Amino acid sequence: MNDQPKNTLQGLDWDIQPERDLWADIDSNIRFSGKPKRDFSSSFTDTNENSDNANLTPTTQRAWVPLTIAACGVMAMVSIVMSGLSLQRTNQTYELQAKMVAYQKNHIALMEQQHKAVRAQFVSFIENQTAPLNQQAADELRATLATFDAASMQLKEAWISQPTNTRYATTLAETYQQEAELLNKIRARSI
Repeated sequence: MNDQPKNTLQGLDWDIQPERDLWADIDSNIRFSGKPKRDFSSSFTDTNENSDNANLTPTTQRAWVPLTIAACGVMAMVSIVMSGLSLQRTNQTYELQAKMVAYQKNHIALMEQQHKAVRAQFVSFIENQTAPLNQQAADELRATLATFDAASMQLKEAWISQPTNTRYATTLAETYQQEAELLNKIRARSI
């Protein structure tokens, strides 16, 4: 079975000549449907040889040069203006951050004053209470207050090292708020 296709291929006439010359059709398709190819290499150097550029002088051929220079000048001016605007926005951003840091400092100072007042009220309440707390409750309360103090101290240090990071100030305010709520709950249960 494998010998049959081999014998068939050997019996074919491999030298087939077309009925007409195909090169003319190939040549016209290569030249873009009968249009002659344009030689771009001589369009800027020699105007007399190329019929398309016969009416152009070297001056009109280079008319784009002043336009290019003008466009470059416009782009340079635009970039200078944009740089100035960017610098102005950067300065405004720094001023806004400085105002925000000052506001946060004042806010935290007020929270600390409030925190000290709540703590002092709680201490005076515990001291004036007729029935003393049992030892286990007092130890738990001291440990909880120590934890709040350590957390608030770490948050203050972190905020001082990075004053533009508002998360530290927010977390510090939440810590003070949680401590005040805890102290108020303990006082409410003791009454």
